[in-house]
Amino acid sequence: SGERPPWLLHRITAHEAGEAGATSFETSRAAFIGRTRTLAAHLTNSGTIAVNYSLTLSKAGALHQNTGLIELTGTGTVVTVTGSSFTNQGGDPSGTITGAGTLDVNGVTFTNHGVMNPTGVMTVSGNYTQGAGGTLSVGFSGSGADPQFGMLQVAGTATLAGSLCVSATGFL
Repeated sequence: SGERPPWLLHRITAHEAGEAGATSFETSRAAFIGRTRTLAAHLTNSGTIAVNYSLTLSKAGALHQNTGLIELTGTGTVVTVTGSSFTNQGGDPSGTITGAGTLDVNGVTFTNHGVMNPTGVMTVSGNYTQGAGGTLSVGFSGSGADPQFGMLQVAGTATLAGSLCVSATGFL
């Protein structure tokens, strides 16, 4: 088929003791590039996660927590969360979810006590609850034919408390 053989192998394993599944692999470059990345683990993030491709967090019953930065950086990026709940924590340190893409939280309880900062269109598929300490931060910049904006779309129920921070630049 004219494909060159692979010359690099990269493997990431994230699991709890005794829960490792079968190893999966792909020899077709085209099929590999289109694959979704799946982590069957409980996520507790206090660092930076840059999501360039679609990602699934698929640990049954998990209580996922973010006190770091989750950045949706790829075009069409979808982060699908399964488990029990996903909390973007507030306080010190505070969790931040930024970028553009889709956060699919259908079937889990998603609560923002930290900062949601869409830099383009960020969609929450499922319900969005913003607690009293949470902040939705959106910005508008530019004018004319190429304005830029941040927008949060919620496909389920939006329950809002906390703060709305709006910044506008380039309009004067």
